[in-house]
Amino acid sequence: MLISQNSFINHMKVSNEIIEERRCSRTKVTLRGRHIFSKNNAVTENNDAYDITIMNLSKYGIGFRLITPMEINVNDELRVKFEVKTEREVMVVEKDIVVKWTKGNSRGAEFVVPMDDYVC
Repeated sequence: MLISQNSFINHMKVSNEIIEERRCSRTKVTLRGRHIFSKNNAVTENNDAYDITIMNLSKYGIGFRLITPMEINVNDELRVKFEVKTEREVMVVEKDIVVKWTKGNSRGAEFVVPMDDYVC
């Protein structure tokens, strides 16, 4: 089993098995969002926004699928934007992320600044 390194996942090897231990559990979601490329956490000029489907969220990271296939690699910096509905309101979330793993059209990323507790 191959697991790519990820700063928000601690891997432990127990008798030839790898166990994932996360700082915060992931919540499965199906949310529409958008991403743009950024550099050093500042949005670059003339970037188009691309649609994504967010598959899971935690305080520290996000899993998403690209709607439009494109080259997005480990350590690429992006900005994502999506809406989260709470009991009281609909919040627009805009966060900088760093891609930690890729598989097909799916990506896993870590938030540069963790999400607020009440969001996830």
